[in-house]
Amino acid sequence: MMDLVSPRLVATLSTRVLSMMWKAAARAAAALCTQRGTDIAKLALQFSCAHPDIATTIAGSANPENIRNWARWIEEPIDTGLLEEVQAIFRPVHNLGHAEGLPENN
Repeated sequence: MMDLVSPRLVATLSTRVLSMMWKAAARAAAALCTQRGTDIAKLALQFSCAHPDIATTIAGSANPENIRNWARWIEEPIDTGLLEEVQAIFRPVHNLGHAEGLPENN
C-alpha cells in the first residue's frame, strides 16, 4: 500500500493510517539495520551529525553507556550503502505527515 501513496492522497488518509505506514517503515528500517549488525540509532546519529543542515543536540542519557556509544559512533564512518537502503524504505512516507493537537501547532 505504501507505494500507492501520493501527496494528493495524503489529505484523504487518516492519522491512524499515516501512523501505521510510518511505524511499518520504521520497523522495516530497524530490522534491516539489525540484519546488518548495527543499531538504527547509530545510523540516525551519524546521519544527523554529518548533515550540514541539521544541528544535532544530544541532551543526555541516564545510561552512561549510551553516551560512550554516541561518542564512538560519531567517529566511525557512516555506512552509506545502508543509509541509502534505509532512505529507500522511508521514501514512500517521506514528507507525509498528519495534523496532531492544536491546528496552530501544525
